[in-house]
Amino acid sequence: MKSLIIFLTLLTFTFISKFFPKTKAICIICLMTLLSSNALYGAINVRERPYRARGNGIANDFSAIQAAINAAPTPGAVYLPAGTYRIDRTLIMKPFLSLYGDGIGATVLEMASGCQAVLKYFAPDYSRDNIEVSKMTIRSAPNAVNVTGIYTKLSSANLYHDLAFKGVRYTLHIDTGLFQFLSNIMVEQYGDNNCGELLIESTIGQYSQHININGYITAHAHTGPEAIRLSRATNVTMTGISIYAAGTCVDGIVIEDDSQGISITNSQIIATQNGILTRERSGNTPGWIDIIGVHVDQARVFGVNLQQGFRINIIGGQYTFGGQGINIGTDQTRIIGTTVDGMSANGIVVMSNVSNFIISNNMVVNNNYCGIVVSAGTGDYFIISGNRSINNTNGNFSDSATGLHKRVSLDNLW
Repeated sequence: MKSLIIFLTLLTFTFISKFFPKTKAICIICLMTLLSSNALYGAINVRERPYRARGNGIANDFSAIQAAINAAPTPGAVYLPAGTYRIDRTLIMKPFLSLYGDGIGATVLEMASGCQAVLKYFAPDYSRDNIEVSKMTIRSAPNAVNVTGIYTKLSSANLYHDLAFKGVRYTLHIDTGLFQFLSNIMVEQYGDNNCGELLIESTIGQYSQHININGYITAHAHTGPEAIRLSRATNVTMTGISIYAAGTCVDGIVIEDDSQGISITNSQIIATQNGILTRERSGNTPGWIDIIGVHVDQARVFGVNLQQGFRINIIGGQYTFGGQGINIGTDQTRIIGTTVDGMSANGIVVMSNVSNFIISNNMVVNNNYCGIVVSAGTGDYFIISGNRSINNTNGNFSDSATGLHKRVSLDNLW
């Protein structure tokens, strides 16, 4: 019966992928979930014989859990009932396996000092994939430093959901991953050495691509680098991101090193150094970034700081009570329908040598310097229309550009 179900599932997946390619990503999620389902295959319980994990927060349960992972069929599942499982070495996952618990806070994996990753999966190529980790808290011991929660390399079609991370240097470190799905992730950090960064990168000259993040909540009450960093990542979709950083040096989302095809929607970033920061891109063609419906509040330096090498759309959203609202340092940028309110510096600034941009239908009010600034030396071909820039302390609009093909419409309200 199980073989028949698997055969019919794979047949359906093949048919849908061929004739309805736009639904391929959804099909992969469904296929992964079914193939790793403990209802279909049964799950190994690490508390039962012959594994006998204690789950009491005192005993070292590494050997028991690793033995269960090694013994599980593939596809298959390993179940960690409620309890705290201390481990002193890295757990090594294998393909087509689901590792799950009884929920966040109920099932806890705790690393002793010196453990460099809770769950480490290294594949020699994209041919080995389909792992799922869910329904547990992954944390380091308070004295452990530079610990990674989950690490994968050259792995595809993985699913991480309903997880909490605490006291780790990296929550997830995805290196050259393909079709990675993250949902309902919570991060709570302690200590300056445990920054809780989500890192998506590629270290082998390729890209991490087709990454979907839906629901990622992180609170950083310390000094650290960034909450989320994308480096050589493409086709990344982020929805429902919530970042709160009460520390002094935490950036919200950093996009760098030839990353492209990034979408950030319906998210909030509060009390960071920079809300969204792009570092200059070295690729031959610009990478595009969409920032839609994002609220950045109390960013001490920039709400959004955009460097050269990207095509960027900022649509809607609010940028409030920080240093400077939106800083444009790249060509082919559109800022449409945003609200920039209560900044201690300027509202929207276009830097020198920037061309082909549109600033339209924005509300720029109550900022301590100028509302909208177009710097001297700004390039040609830009449109500024339909904006309301009012009640800004040192002027509502400043245009020092000398380009011959600029248009500042009469429908702006200064």
